[in-house]
Amino acid sequence: MRWMVRSFAVATVVCWMLVAGLFARPVPVTLPERVAPKRVTLTAVDRLPADWSRRIQSDLRGAFPGVAVEQSRPVVAIVERHARRFRVDPLMVLAVVQVESRFDPRAVSSQGAMGLMQLQSGTARDLAMDLGVQWTGDDLLFDPDLNVMLGCAYLRRLIDRFDNVDAALAAYCSGPTLVEARRDANGKIPLGYSDRVWDVLRTLQTRVLV
Repeated sequence: MRWMVRSFAVATVVCWMLVAGLFARPVPVTLPERVAPKRVTLTAVDRLPADWSRRIQSDLRGAFPGVAVEQSRPVVAIVERHARRFRVDPLMVLAVVQVESRFDPRAVSSQGAMGLMQLQSGTARDLAMDLGVQWTGDDLLFDPDLNVMLGCAYLRRLIDRFDNVDAALAAYCSGPTLVEARRDANGKIPLGYSDRVWDVLRTLQTRVLV
């Protein structure tokens, strides 16, 4: 008799567990927001050929459509020097120059960004101070050598800050504060500007690797 009572008790407990399982509310699983994949520039995974500059300059009209050769040729040499100093991909820098100013050293945007790499005066002044460069006025940004030097330094700083090429490029265009806010709010960053730079960069990579 005792074993029958025990069996009935066990069966009752099992039934209640089954009923509770049927009516229990499922626990929602929260997935993290998708962040743009980390795209890596060529020099981050492999060294550029020693003659990459010569390969680009062999067909400047094809590499930079709509840009006069006399405008682009000296800039390639400037970019080569400063990109090496700040350890950034020179092809990425050239792509930024093409997207930002189309190699016009006197370009000024509607937002007041200036020169080849379209730097804001406040950002450029801070970078110059950090690098020990005497700042005598915003007109310095029309100097191609100084503009590219500060632009390379800024890209290096943004890449180190975000550890993500797309985020760094987005911050270069829209400012790091906005990109950080977007990233922290929903895990997403604006990719429009980054995609434009990558379109040019991939074309340059193809020319260098052929």
